Amino acid sequence: MSVAGELPADSASSLVASAGAAFDAGVGWSAWLGAGLVLAAAVIGAWRLRRS
Repeated sequence: MSVAGELPADSASSLVASAGAAFDAGVGWSAWLGAGLVLAAAVIGAWRLRRS
């Protein structure tokens, strides 16, 4: 998973690690979906700020 340019590497890796830990704990695909939606919202927000 790559989020080049949107987040510092440590933030991205900690996000991936926490998502992986949640999945391993049995939370399942809903946790991945939620994390993906949050990440998408952050990327879209950053993109809009850059354009304005």
